[in-house]
Amino acid sequence: MTKQIKGPSAKRGTPQKSPVGKQKTSYRTKRKLYQRIIFGILAAVLGLGLLASSVVWIPGFGDTPDGVPRQVQPPPTTAELEEKAKASPQDAGLLVQLAEAYQRENNAQKAVETYEKAVSLEPGRDDLKNRLAGGYISVGQTDRAIKVLEEVIGRNPNNKEAHYFYGHALVAKREYKKAVDEFDLYLKLAGENDPEAESVKRLIEALKPLQQPG
Repeated sequence: MTKQIKGPSAKRGTPQKSPVGKQKTSYRTKRKLYQRIIFGILAAVLGLGLLASSVVWIPGFGDTPDGVPRQVQPPPTTAELEEKAKASPQDAGLLVQLAEAYQRENNAQKAVETYEKAVSLEPGRDDLKNRLAGGYISVGQTDRAIKVLEEVIGRNPNNKEAHYFYGHALVAKREYKKAVDEFDLYLKLAGENDPEAESVKRLIEALKPLQQPG
């Protein structure tokens, strides 16, 4: 049994925690919790190959992109698309389909390489550049994504998808306030009826505590 030391010396030898210290610890704990939440969200959004035109990762891309026929039957397999791409290497629309097939297989790096080829064939298509930037974010090449997105936004400041991806790129760089500004701009451009509006609002709310000084 441990003996309890009594007397004034015991009080002097025991460090007293200040209320301020408790508040600071509590704040940091809360901030780490929010960080885990937001990075969990981003892992789901950015790390699971969610880059295809009909999924959450690309807002406003629910419609089939230009040059890509609508799929009524199940999409072709990756192997089939690879053979077609070999036969028609200048077909950007076919490369987009192949990139999406790689995404469905969670092969983000191959998807990025394929989008790069598509962009090289049609460098004026901002929709392809947005997809490429999203791919760069998913494989951790944030600076390359930012370079592409700044080019798109510089040419068309009202490109809502570019602002959306830019927001995610800034989150990856832990520039949370700038990220929130980009997501706010996305909402302004997209409008309240946009199918991604509510999810972006939730993302903004999760990011806000991370803007505070540590």
